[in-house]
Amino acid sequence: MRVTSPTSRTYTEATVRLADGTGIEYARRGAAGDVHVVFLHGWPDSWRSFQPVMEALPDEITAVSVSLPGFGGSDAIASPARPSDLARSIIALCDALGIERAVFVGHSLGTLVCQRIAERRPELARGLVLMGAFASVSLGLAALGLYGVLAYAVRQRTHEIGIRMALGATVSEIRLAVLRQASLVLASGLVAGTVGALVLGRWLTSLAFQISPSDPRIVLSAASLLTTTGLMAAWLPAIRASRVAPRIAIQEG
Repeated sequence: MRVTSPTSRTYTEATVRLADGTGIEYARRGAAGDVHVVFLHGWPDSWRSFQPVMEALPDEITAVSVSLPGFGGSDAIASPARPSDLARSIIALCDALGIERAVFVGHSLGTLVCQRIAERRPELARGLVLMGAFASVSLGLAALGLYGVLAYAVRQRTHEIGIRMALGATVSEIRLAVLRQASLVLASGLVAGTVGALVLGRWLTSLAFQISPSDPRIVLSAASLLTTTGLMAAWLPAIRASRVAPRIAIQEG
């Protein structure tokens, strides 16, 4: 079935019957060229979760968005369906559609399926784009690690903070001092991370579809996100430092 979207982009919805009898629903748009992008959704979506992305891609790219087995209009396979089982069905779908190489884009459950496809048929995976869970976990670990470092640093300065407050330092001055220390940690980490990203980015070029790992916009966005996360993680130690009673702090020192 051919459908015209509100953006006047035409795509085809169809179902392929695999050799084992499983029906896989998918949508396809773009020219039948050498560049294929296969989108694999997360739980509990369907191929339509990537419809806006498909419509934004240029016509030179063949975009295929798939409803994983058991989701959307696709038939369910044996329960419980493991990522490796879903990957086997997607590989069979690619063979049926004549896709020899593709960039696989996965979200949530789709990221696990993408990884299994790359493990099972590495020659099929031109590149992987994994979104969602892994990025969130990495960001959370970075924030947790920074909080731990700053909380320990504030604890080590308890005696100093107590003396400063006894001499008349205000709450805002104490908080600014802690945030200033956090800024130094962030600055050193960002410099080291940026240099490392630019150096190692050349090995990621083959996995980054139509994106340069050294793109200034990507580096700036990542640095801004980590800076914001780091300052938020530093705020709690700053508040705790400003609440230290001078007498107790001096005694603890």
